[in-house]
Amino acid sequence: MPEEFNVTLKNESGEFVSPKISREFKSDHNHDNEISSIGISMTGDIDQEKLQKWLGSLIQSGVDIFRMKGILSLKNHSNRFVFQGVHMFFDGYMEQPWGDKKRENNLIIIGRDLNRSFFEDGIHSCLS
Repeated sequence: MPEEFNVTLKNESGEFVSPKISREFKSDHNHDNEISSIGISMTGDIDQEKLQKWLGSLIQSGVDIFRMKGILSLKNHSNRFVFQGVHMFFDGYMEQPWGDKKRENNLIIIGRDLNRSFFEDGIHSCLS
């Protein structure tokens, strides 16, 4: 069991017991210091056409994105827009209405050698 769980086992009498079998999990991949994530939150409505152009240029830029997801406030839409991407495949759909909730945009990007200002400037350029 992983050390971070700090788990002990007890029998019905309350005595500590050792497991009969123990196994240490070793991941077959390691993340290096080049892997990071960026979180961006901002208010304002996103222009859908500008967003599509930005995502298209992002795909062509060669930025090494592993995962990207977010909830966006699209101009002229009363519902939240949820999107996600894995590598360079993006998909999105309209979700529940914003209702009384504050309209805002929240994005998370995970990848290699990410430049925060590149992504902030890009999504800000999509504001209507």
